Amino acid sequence: MNWKTNIGPLEDRPGRPGGHVDLYSSGTYQLEYAIGDPETTYWGKKRAEHGHPKPFSIKYVEFGNEDWFTDSYYSRFPMFLEALLTKCPDIIYIASRAIENSPYACTPQFFKVNFNYFDNWNEATGYKVITIFNGVGRFSYPPMIAAVGEAIFALAVERNPNVVKLCSYVPLLQNFSRYQWTPDLITFTADPAETLFAMAGKKKDKERVFVKLVNSGAEKVPVIDLDREVYKANVTFLMYEDEYAFNCINNATAISLQERDVGTYKKGTKKVKWDVPGWSVVVLELR
Repeated sequence: MNWKTNIGPLEDRPGRPGGHVDLYSSGTYQLEYAIGDPETTYWGKKRAEHGHPKPFSIKYVEFGNEDWFTDSYYSRFPMFLEALLTKCPDIIYIASRAIENSPYACTPQFFKVNFNYFDNWNEATGYKVITIFNGVGRFSYPPMIAAVGEAIFALAVERNPNVVKLCSYVPLLQNFSRYQWTPDLITFTADPAETLFAMAGKKKDKERVFVKLVNSGAEKVPVIDLDREVYKANVTFLMYEDEYAFNCINNATAISLQERDVGTYKKGTKKVKWDVPGWSVVVLELR
């Protein structure tokens, strides 16, 4: 794509049908746009005009991705490297195929029998490895045996810091609403029907836990089950049935904080019997 036509305000971007550009000059200009001085470089000034005067912090740049489909990478890589080193010498540049690919998306057994994979790496070449791994395959969810295999591989990586400089699980994130690969390290939903959001924090005295909840829908939602016993609960909340209601000078308390004693519970109770109102912001205090 031609990145130069896809920066700045969204309404000024024409979109992109695809196609190729001069990658050598485009790459240097793209880095200049990201890290160039806004006073002395053309693309750095453009970045500042688009609302970000401070240069971004970029430590690594990789050439390509999964470039095992062509042998021309070996001849093209030095040209990219020379052009970008001249322009940005302080960045660490990464080749996606200049050396043998390290293993990934392998079975747990493979990781087990290849525990010494990096032990005998030829350091004299000067090449350093950046590896990605997934010890499952195409299962929907990663089983325990996969975690064991991946842990073995992680140990193999950690004990060879002179060879392996970076590693990552791949794929990292999975949106259940749309995805292509399973499993992933972190899965999440983006379902508008899920209206309750929550987080919790504990006081230093460890006697009180505060659960903060937001209900972004009109319907009541039961409080989630707890992972600790609770004997008393109080709630402070802000809510109104009409999501477009507001306070005004003639009615400054239309939407006001409310407090409730949710109840005292028997020993061993791990559930608070209270529904989070629609369109509400709630702090639940548990003892």
